[in-house]
Amino acid sequence: DAQGRETVTFTVAAKCWQLFRRGGPMVCDDTYGGLFQSLPTVTANCNPVCHTATLTFGQPLVQLNETEAVNQGYATQGILVGLTAPQNAELDMQGREVVRFHVRPACHLLFGRAGDMVCDGTDGGLFASRPVVTAVCDPLCHNATLTVVPTAFWNGRVELEVTMEDADNVTSRIMVEVLPVNQPPSFALPAQYGILENNGLLSIPLTGIKAFPPTEDEAADAVTWNVSLVSFSSFYSEDRGGVSIPLTGILTEPMTEDEAADSITSFYAY
Repeated sequence: DAQGRETVTFTVAAKCWQLFRRGGPMVCDDTYGGLFQSLPTVTANCNPVCHTATLTFGQPLVQLNETEAVNQGYATQGILVGLTAPQNAELDMQGREVVRFHVRPACHLLFGRAGDMVCDGTDGGLFASRPVVTAVCDPLCHNATLTVVPTAFWNGRVELEVTMEDADNVTSRIMVEVLPVNQPPSFALPAQYGILENNGLLSIPLTGIKAFPPTEDEAADAVTWNVSLVSFSSFYSEDRGGVSIPLTGILTEPMTEDEAADSITSFYAY
């Protein structure tokens, strides 16, 4: 046009209609059935180039492993295959487009529970903080990075609804799945345990035995034990000639959870 802006013309044609909630199929006679007083129009917003804000994820699912870290973020770069900023996007001091997103959890399913996802607008506790989508703009926005902070030792999946701000509700959804990891159980042994020679059977108490972490997918795990003598050191017994001879050493106590994750501690017998 006279201001150097692109001009795009659209043709709007009627196809089918149904009025006043009448029953039956729609009437497809290429008219509006009288619903509109004038022909609907579509107008392009061009300044100077015509475009529409778009938001398209390149993959429907992002996966990461369950973590024992607290408040540690995990970023997935290049999650979008289509990102176009709003026509009126502001520019920063370097002349780059500024695009902001609102991220809202829609549905969740935790710890491999059976049944459908729970769609209550929350993440069910899977994330320690709200996920963030950050646009990558240089100078035009062309991609984005998704950052999530999983709750330590939690696993499950959450469907996120991502909306571009100031873009007439341009929205898309993506699934984030935190995969379960079998964490080691825990227990405690005394650092040292004294006995008299020829004492016979020795019983050493183990305390604090528990599956770990205390989340519902591991708290009921079966715990099995394996005891082995792995080395000899620093233990002496006098034989008939009065010579000191090293005889025993460190006991290692592996404890397994579903024969997967190991928790190992040791103590000295003397």
